[in-house]
Amino acid sequence: MSAGPKPVYGACCTRFKPGISVEPIMASIFFALSLAGAPLTDLVMRQACREYGLDRDNCTADKDIDIAVQRITSNFSMYRLIIATLPGGIMSLFYGPWSDTNGRKPIMILGLLGTGLDFGILAYFSTIDNISPNWMLLAAAPAAVTGGMTLIMIGSSCYIIDITTPEQRPVRLSIAMASASMATILGNAAAPILADAGYIFVFGTSSAILFAACLYASFLLPESINVPKEKRTRFLTTDHIKDTYKIYTKKRPNHARGILYALTVQLWVTLFAGTGEMDVRYQTLIEKFNWTLEDYSMFNVVILVAQAFGTASGVFIGINLIGLKDLTLCILVESLSCVLSFATAVTTSATAFYIISVANLFKTCALPLSKSIASGTVPANEVGKVMAFIGTVESFTPQLSSLAYTTFFNLTVATNPFMVYFLTFGLMIISVMSLLTVGLLQRSARNSEKEKEISE
Repeated sequence: MSAGPKPVYGACCTRFKPGISVEPIMASIFFALSLAGAPLTDLVMRQACREYGLDRDNCTADKDIDIAVQRITSNFSMYRLIIATLPGGIMSLFYGPWSDTNGRKPIMILGLLGTGLDFGILAYFSTIDNISPNWMLLAAAPAAVTGGMTLIMIGSSCYIIDITTPEQRPVRLSIAMASASMATILGNAAAPILADAGYIFVFGTSSAILFAACLYASFLLPESINVPKEKRTRFLTTDHIKDTYKIYTKKRPNHARGILYALTVQLWVTLFAGTGEMDVRYQTLIEKFNWTLEDYSMFNVVILVAQAFGTASGVFIGINLIGLKDLTLCILVESLSCVLSFATAVTTSATAFYIISVANLFKTCALPLSKSIASGTVPANEVGKVMAFIGTVESFTPQLSSLAYTTFFNLTVATNPFMVYFLTFGLMIISVMSLLTVGLLQRSARNSEKEKEISE
């Protein structure tokens, strides 16, 4: 089977202002998710309390009931994540390679439609006074059927890789991440305002924004690859999986296959820690410092402003101004995150928690840097399939991380809610070790090349 057409870098964006492509789509999905995230947790807690015949205030006053409600809420988040993303992880094995020969836009549009319907259904459910949290899980069905967030992220990453040169790629990927961070800031800032007006306004706004992004992707965003009709492939064919497996596992010179595997481990571990920690952070802060939704929203705004600045400036300053290599910068970023995750686990002060979180402003640079390194490890015509495989691995990460972090939190919440951050610390050690392995393999490859040149 053909590997597919090679993209013409930059050719697809001539109708846009410089630098704008999938950034509005990424901003839309992250805005919608952040806008609805904490209010959804708050709504589930309210409904769980009502199952005990209590309101929120009386619920928190009873320690046993409060712990039971926390567990119901954390389990809801875990099950919703599994329903919304697990089918997308399976479908990405087909959609990723399929997009190499049929275009990136269709998978992004499909994901946006499903996620938009998800929040639309939640808006309706929020109007039902005595609805059980279990019934609210049904809202995730459209995202499950269409691939949701998984396909949006795979399509966006492949799109950026299609339209950039290897030199441009780290900065463009970091810009996309920065746009997502800025949108997350706005979503968290808007959450308590819209929540005061009612949950229906929160989820309705998220739904409307995703449908608007779908229209943008359909009518304004040009396709990043041009594929003749005769070269297009069917969706449901095992050839897609076979081609991806062969490309990802075949032997490569200069330890490229080992480098690719080590980077995949690092990407997976970093995403595992990030998504898992995010699932339980609100609850850890409620239990540790008695924070309200407004407290948490304000914290998110402060932290995300810092991270947006770190993402937007960190890669540019580190690579373009200081002259660091992608790998060196990535190791520094992950090492700092490792140290600060330990500091978070042992902190006992809300002020210290703020300071530590702000100090970790460059943590979101790691993922775009790692993907940039991975894309430079393989030929240009194989980048799409490699990114699709990495995206598939990543798509299963939220379910596993949610299960691990939720279980760990439930086991330790009565003793110390912040013990869950020791799990992040251990994972970040693995991430740093994986990146050091990449460095050793690259050095070995360079030494082999030098020895070959000398012998010749």
